[in-house]
Parts: sequence; structure tokens; C-alpha cells
Amino acid sequence: SNLTSLRVLRIVRITRLIRVVRIVRVLRFIRALRVLVHSILHTMKALIWSMFLLLMIMYVFSILFTDATTIYLADVSPSEASVYDAFLVHQ
Repeated sequence: SNLTSLRVLRIVRITRLIRVVRIVRVLRFIRALRVLVHSILHTMKALIWSMFLLLMIMYVFSILFTDATTIYLADVSPSEASVYDAFLVHQ
């Protein structure tokens, strides 16, 4: 009886030890995941500013191209105007 209870006690201790080792492993992965999420969140600010700058550049160039196109179409001769009118009607 005493020998059986010692075996049961050893098995319980081993299972507890295995459980602790598993928890330590999982905590190591959670720490790495936390560092990864922290890094991603801190790079979001730079990403947002980069996207804002890209959108502003696109907006400025679209205004410039629209202005240049408007000036060009205002200076078109009457013979070329019929071609542009035909093009605009078919759109």
C-alpha cells in the first residue's frame, strides 16, 4: 500500500512538472507574439503618414494634369474641336 501511494505521488509530481514545463514554453511564445504585435502597432503611425503623403502627391498631380488639360483644350483650333466634341459625345 505504501509503495503504491509513493508511485501515485511520483506520477502526480511528474505530471505537475510536465504542466509547468508546458506553461513555460507557451509563455515564451506569448512573449514573442507580444513583441511582434507591439512592433506592428508602432509601425502603423509611419504607414499612415506614408499613405497620407502618397495621397497628397496624387491629389496635387491630378490637379496639375486637370489644369494642363483644361488649358490645352481651351486653345484647340475649331477644326480640332469637332474631333473632341465627337469624342465627348461617345463617352
